[in-house]
Amino acid sequence: EILRVTGVQTCALPISTRVLSGFLEVFANMTSGVPLFQAEVLRRVFTALLAKTHNQVQLLSLKSLYLWKPEDMMPYKTHLENLIDDEKYRDELTFFTIDDDLGQVKQAHRPGLVPVLSRILYAKVVQRKVLGAKTSLAQRRATVLAFFAGMRPEEFGELVSIVFRPFRLLSDAAEDEEHNSAVLAALSSKKLLGFLNTLKRSEEHTSE
Repeated sequence: EILRVTGVQTCALPISTRVLSGFLEVFANMTSGVPLFQAEVLRRVFTALLAKTHNQVQLLSLKSLYLWKPEDMMPYKTHLENLIDDEKYRDELTFFTIDDDLGQVKQAHRPGLVPVLSRILYAKVVQRKVLGAKTSLAQRRATVLAFFAGMRPEEFGELVSIVFRPFRLLSDAAEDEEHNSAVLAALSSKKLLGFLNTLKRSEEHTSE
């Protein structure tokens, strides 16, 4: 089975991802999120899923957030969806830049919009493979990290939160050493290495 997601052909997704996509599609096709049970919890879930590396999950999560018609997102729907597309995202980065001459985002919208951008783009940094993309992984990561490096200092909060999320369960209390060891043991070596590589690349671009 081959799925075409936002203009890119990808191999058949794992069953868990297809189930998640089916769940999200229900909400993406709704027209209002106000009457939903546990609406705020769902909103946080959809926001968190924007950092997933599957374009389909990202797009459906984004469309699910439209249920609340957020004022800082709705004017940029097409641009946000294009940002997920592996063939169109480079053109959209200029649209979202903070440069006063090039950027087209209202300053009042940036506090709510930048966290969404950070999650969508972070997924492009940590993705290992995308079929059909015209640029290499290294080029894509460099492009996205350069965009991150251009953000204002006060806009890095969400990105830092995403990068350090594997370690949020760690405790700084001395008596919790056993707990911390268990948390680290539960993290796969690939995730730990990915975290370190992401941190290194981010530091290199922000220090330039």
